[in-house]
Amino acid sequence: MTRRLLAPLIPTILLCVSTLPAAAQQPVPDSAAALPPGQVDVTPDSTAPAPPPPPPKAQVTAAGARGLKFEGQIQFQVSSSSIDSVTTWDSDLRRIRLTALADVTDRLSGSLMADFGLDRAIVQDAFLAFRTTPTSPLTFQIGQFKVPFNGIQMWSDKYGLMIERGARIRGFPNTGTSEFIQAQRLSDRGRGVMAVYKPGRATFWLGGFLGNGQANDNNDGKEVAARFEYSVLKLPAKNSKPLILGAAVVTNGYYGFPRDTLRVVAGDSLRIDDPQYAWAYEGWLEYGKHLAPGLHVAGNFITGDNPTIFTGAGDDDVNFETFQGIEGWSEFLFPVSAAFLTGIAPAFLTGIAPAFRADRFDPNTDADDDSLFLWTPGLNLYFGSTARWQLNFDVLDPAAEGRDTISGFRTQVQLLF
Repeated sequence: MTRRLLAPLIPTILLCVSTLPAAAQQPVPDSAAALPPGQVDVTPDSTAPAPPPPPPKAQVTAAGARGLKFEGQIQFQVSSSSIDSVTTWDSDLRRIRLTALADVTDRLSGSLMADFGLDRAIVQDAFLAFRTTPTSPLTFQIGQFKVPFNGIQMWSDKYGLMIERGARIRGFPNTGTSEFIQAQRLSDRGRGVMAVYKPGRATFWLGGFLGNGQANDNNDGKEVAARFEYSVLKLPAKNSKPLILGAAVVTNGYYGFPRDTLRVVAGDSLRIDDPQYAWAYEGWLEYGKHLAPGLHVAGNFITGDNPTIFTGAGDDDVNFETFQGIEGWSEFLFPVSAAFLTGIAPAFLTGIAPAFRADRFDPNTDADDDSLFLWTPGLNLYFGSTARWQLNFDVLDPAAEGRDTISGFRTQVQLLF
């Protein structure tokens, strides 16, 4: 009975067996037959087809570094003045700044900074920076940016050891070496082009400017500035304190206001045909850096032509008198985690830094008793790297007999974000 049922299926079974792969029809090797029960022979079979190659991995090539970063800065101040004719205490929003930093490519970047403090909105920085190659030490800038003169002025306001660069006492004109340099358009921001070359421990600046950005100048006077700095100590550690030595020179043309009229402080004026150029020179020293524990000190010696005091008959016969300024800033930062105040100071306080400034400015070296001496003890409290509380007490002492000493207390809270 069984043979009768299977007989019709025999041709079909034979046909299926004949179509199986050759490897399936091979006899089982003797080694496999000798394996104990439960084990499988893993010996490679040379007759088995090779596995297909893995798919190729996707190759991603960067199209250039591109990014946009925003920064903010808020500075709120409270101050007092010893001058009787003004309010004893006052407060103001000193700076409210928004900055956009753009990396367009790995060679081209830009910066835009707007300032909304003191009841005005102005553009501080607006420039493009270009490198010929991504790793080139040579950078070209065009737009509005800081003139490379006066190291104190070149510091960003958010890193200054003192609240103000000079004596800003209510009821008295802003006074000090840096204040004078800025007022005479020898430093601060200008519109122009500049090359910055950093081959190693040295840095070179060379720039030409057509007007002061903050004052919206547009005149015939041309400004040229050059600067050189060298890092004497090569210390690669994170908290290393570099020692920087530098020198700078600047010249600017003064055409007067009204046009082609130079006016002295007393009100007299001289008629001129062309802008008259004043020169200034700086020697610079800095040891330490921002937020590095220990001592951070910086100072300079600046001298040159004072365009507000001059002699001559006018036209091309104009001689500027010589001014001279010496200023020094210092700070000693105690990290709270390692200082004796551990366990006493609030947990969010990260650094305590006593600070001090001395500034002597002489507007005319040929005159007697016209210099001003500014000294400022201060204290800086750091709350991480984004918040700081500063306290300064400015004392302005005129050299002239009969002039009273002026003083003022100033405190500032700063937040970076």
